[in-house]
Amino acid sequence: MTSPPSPSSSSSLPLTITPLHTLPSPSHTRSWHSAPHPNPTIPLLATSTSDRTILIHNLLSRRLHSTIQGGHKRSVRSCSWRPTSRPSTTATTNTAITQAAARSNKKVPLVLASGSFDATAGIWRYAAGGGGREVDEAADGDVDGDVDEEEEEEEEEEEGWKFEVLLEGHDSEIKSVAWNRSGRLLATCSRDKSVWIWEDINYANNADKAAEDEGGEAEGEGEGDYETIAVLQEHEGDVKCVAWHPTEDVLVSASYDDEIRVYREDEEDDGEWRCVSVLRGHESTVWCVVFEPAAAPSAGGGGPRLASASADKTVRIWRRLSAQQQMSQVRGAGGGNRYPSTIISREEEAEEERRGHAGSEEWDEECILPAAHQWAVYSLAWSGETGRIVSTGEDGRVVVYEEEEQQRQIMNGVEDRMDDNGGGEGQEGTGQWVIVARLEAAHGVWEVNCVCWWAGKRGRGSSRGNQDRVAGENEDDEEEDDGEILITTGDDGLVKMWSILVEAHRQQRGKMGNQARLREMDEKKGEDIDGPS
Repeated sequence: MTSPPSPSSSSSLPLTITPLHTLPSPSHTRSWHSAPHPNPTIPLLATSTSDRTILIHNLLSRRLHSTIQGGHKRSVRSCSWRPTSRPSTTATTNTAITQAAARSNKKVPLVLASGSFDATAGIWRYAAGGGGREVDEAADGDVDGDVDEEEEEEEEEEEGWKFEVLLEGHDSEIKSVAWNRSGRLLATCSRDKSVWIWEDINYANNADKAAEDEGGEAEGEGEGDYETIAVLQEHEGDVKCVAWHPTEDVLVSASYDDEIRVYREDEEDDGEWRCVSVLRGHESTVWCVVFEPAAAPSAGGGGPRLASASADKTVRIWRRLSAQQQMSQVRGAGGGNRYPSTIISREEEAEEERRGHAGSEEWDEECILPAAHQWAVYSLAWSGETGRIVSTGEDGRVVVYEEEEQQRQIMNGVEDRMDDNGGGEGQEGTGQWVIVARLEAAHGVWEVNCVCWWAGKRGRGSSRGNQDRVAGENEDDEEEDDGEILITTGDDGLVKMWSILVEAHRQQRGKMGNQARLREMDEKKGEDIDGPS
């Protein structure tokens, strides 16, 4: 039997992807999807698997925190953490709710959505003592449920995941689930060609209760009660992925029909959700869509962009046009614009912007990233820390991209991107991307189904992390990585953590390692000459 290839990283590129850790798993069935908690102070990773379970890992201790099981009858294809910081549904500037959230900042509930091939979506809440207890935010990696050994037996029967709600309605396998920015809305998509939007109708009541109650939780203690507010049947094929805009209630979906669709609630039509744009350009199935995080260095005034991955082996970047840009396109195409001049007043632009949100939107294909994959690209992630994009897929390859201007500034040691006036706001991306790291055979001969970034606290500096040190490891070692951590999930059932190193630093570490080995050899020779003491 031929042994599987070992992971190898391209040495000619400025960044190197190096193995960090393989997370423990009770089984080696296919792992479909991994999602780190969106709150970086909660170092938990959820992984959906083909054995109908969801594995929860603590990324600091690198231990299995808990296992969710018993709710689905077939493979769990996708999972999504509910955001823990939620704005008011009526006004994001509601001071009372903001203060209530601040008071409850040390305790947050863990709520997870799952989508299964059994055509159902599940809502899970971590509970202890029979009741929806919150979980401590874990700046030091000590999440409730990752208890000391002497407490484990005592709390074993009390702590665990509670199957809170089963959402039924799809006619076939659910492929993706995603919460919106507030955690009020959940989107699901399916092989039945539809996208559903569900609303937690207790959401507003929980927020109001938190504002009134001195000790209340902004997230709400009560169980969710969900209703379907939209069934969108715009696609002509299996819908592979759904994703929410990071700052607006705008939803996108990707499909087997090679198209990406954009949806928005029409407030003038009784709140009906409708498709406002169709993005065409891919020549095969679109497997994944992901928005540029609002905090990314390249996110400028044009708003977050969208990245898509396809079976046509390409990764594409899309940008929504402003009302001004849309009108310019119409004029350029001889579309009979009602404005006789190329100058649009602010009032007219605001009206066009409003109409665009209620009617149609124009998205432009900004660029196609450099060719890097031999086969279908399954998964993408866009970093909010560095602005990098990472892709992976059927060929088992992991590729990291950077925008050229951003890469030049990073390599020159410039950390803050300054605008022309010397301000600290991020500039819009250039649309010119380069490959900065590539890893072959990340999971041997197996396909890689998912890749994501984790920007939480790294290394093993916590007290619990110290318990995991292997024999002979230097207790004085600093963090093992120099930047964000990558996490990959594959058909081999493994979940792997990778560090990103600057090539020069990697070479320096290699030299230091060689020097240490030479010193050990010299010491060994000395012992052989002197004999045992």
